[in-house]
Amino acid sequence: MIEKLIEKLIELFSVKGHKNTAIKAGIFLLVIFPIVAVVTLGYFEGKKNLTDLIVARRESIARVGAILMEERFNRLSDIATSLAARPVLRTAIENEKWEDARTIVKDVYAQFPFVEHVGLFSPDGTIRVIAPGFPGVEGVNFAHREWYTAVINSKKPYVSEMYYGATNQNTIVIVVPIMNEGGKFVGLLTLQIITDTLTGWSKEIDVGQEGFMYFVDRRGDVAGYSNSPAHAELPNFSQRSYVKRVMQGESGIEVISAQGDQREKIVSFAPVAQYNWGVIVEQPNPPAFVIRDKNLEQRLMINGLILIILIFSMYFIARFIGVLNMYRQRERIFLDSIGDGVVAIDRYWNITLWNKTAGELSGWSKEEAMGKSLREIVKFISEADRKENITFIEDALVRGKIGFMNGNTVLIRKDGAEVQIGDSAAPIFDKKGMVIGAIIIFRDVSQEREQNRHRSDLAYASHQLRTPVTKALWSLEAAKDKKIIEDMRREVDTAYQAMQSLSRLSDQLILVSKIDQKIRQVEKRAIKLTDLFDPSIKKANESGAQKSITVLSPQLSASASIITDQKLSKYIIDEVLDNAVKYSSPNGKVEMTAEIKNEELVIRVEDFGVGIMEEEKPLVFVKFFRGRNIDTTAIAGAGLGLYIAQEYAKLLGGKIWFEPKEKGTIFYISLPIA
Repeated sequence: MIEKLIEKLIELFSVKGHKNTAIKAGIFLLVIFPIVAVVTLGYFEGKKNLTDLIVARRESIARVGAILMEERFNRLSDIATSLAARPVLRTAIENEKWEDARTIVKDVYAQFPFVEHVGLFSPDGTIRVIAPGFPGVEGVNFAHREWYTAVINSKKPYVSEMYYGATNQNTIVIVVPIMNEGGKFVGLLTLQIITDTLTGWSKEIDVGQEGFMYFVDRRGDVAGYSNSPAHAELPNFSQRSYVKRVMQGESGIEVISAQGDQREKIVSFAPVAQYNWGVIVEQPNPPAFVIRDKNLEQRLMINGLILIILIFSMYFIARFIGVLNMYRQRERIFLDSIGDGVVAIDRYWNITLWNKTAGELSGWSKEEAMGKSLREIVKFISEADRKENITFIEDALVRGKIGFMNGNTVLIRKDGAEVQIGDSAAPIFDKKGMVIGAIIIFRDVSQEREQNRHRSDLAYASHQLRTPVTKALWSLEAAKDKKIIEDMRREVDTAYQAMQSLSRLSDQLILVSKIDQKIRQVEKRAIKLTDLFDPSIKKANESGAQKSITVLSPQLSASASIITDQKLSKYIIDEVLDNAVKYSSPNGKVEMTAEIKNEELVIRVEDFGVGIMEEEKPLVFVKFFRGRNIDTTAIAGAGLGLYIAQEYAKLLGGKIWFEPKEKGTIFYISLPIA
């Protein structure tokens, strides 16, 4: 049936006329249009997924900055509290021996370089000591400062807002009360930190190209914005929407449209809730998406290459049209892996431990879950038969063994939604070795299962691609044997070569799929070097004969052998030799040598052809890469061969590398001999 259809198509494309031209054009558009539509939709879907990932990463950076600021403020508060708790300092201040107190704190700023000044205050807010000294400050009353009122009322450490201090710098103050042994308030200790220190903190985190991080206090004043020095006027962003939100304890992302000479930018923010501060991260739009755009460009290049191959093949096949299903592999980028849910139960199945991720996955808060029966809160069921699946917990709780969920377990959330999960349960033993409970760990595996399905799709599509290609090749081979005019023979030869390229691409896609899924096994056995090299050299010489290229083989001992996987090793050698021949100039030569040293077989293949461009060296082993200094229409290939060769070399415990020359290239292959 298929053969008859091919014959009809051959007849159709052999007859000239306006009607047939219209039919040909219609068939061509019928094949091309869906492919173009799929590529276009895939492009925009990929763009959306990559954009979502980048936006999520921006918010994560802001949260990391908030964690950093909270940790630094905690540390400063601890330092101030520790200083204020020194008995000798408390006694000196209580007895108003301020010079003794000055002696005690005078070296603090030297021990902690980030501390600009240490201040000691009497209970009424008058500064009695500032170390190191600053003219005109001691004796000034600061009871009007917001930090004085806050500490007087709470008797707890306090981080102030930013302000232009008496030392003529923008500062923040860490304030702690000084209490005597009887708990009476006797004074205040302050650590003065200039805002340049906060700016330094913001630079500890990589926020991406042209991006920067800054901090806002509870008034909306800004530190670290555009490298503002400590003595400059503090900008106030309290009217900006994202600052208002972060001051309300929100975290998130906003895209700010371009205004005047300001580019569009992405702003992420996160609160430092304990201190009522916030962290803002800004990055201009183009640099923020440079990785996404490069990825999309690569996808367009790959899909464009496939489309060009298809159009080229259809043009030269002419009468041998076939419907080819082009498969485009979708690469989804998943968000950062989330933490596992951890739940502990006692011997009676009552919940004794409930972490945050367990709450996020199940929808139950810690307050709702603690003390309740596990089976009342967490419902594990089998996706296949919809029955409760707690066997793995019983293995841990009753039998004292680690139990694992089966591959089709789902979690029924509080709101009734289902989450695909996986992991295990382990027993908890007391000192006597008795089981007193169990730890249950579970995580969302929905993305993993989706990813596995996408990976298997590539192998399926490649197998589907083989069928029409094989049939077309068979028909072309049959046509070549028939007595037809010379022009048609050349046309058939061209089409045959194009279909051979598609067949090779199909085989390579299957190999790439096996590599990506890590299902290619290594089967080593002893093999003579002559048996390994001779077929490859013979094949290379036959290929090179069309261009009068000679492959010079290495001098080998007839008994020399290694232990390796013959198929993988032969593929690597074939690929390197084939490339050396393809990219050599006519009437040239390819030199191949081999030697065993340091328990490795080192193979050297040198050609004298077009060579590799300097800027393209890092891309040689990348999937689908082909050099810009070659005629890709004259030299067949898809840019997968060296990628597969490199991955096979890794599987064998070896490596492959190259040395470019002024004219030509030297490739090296290193394989262990056992």
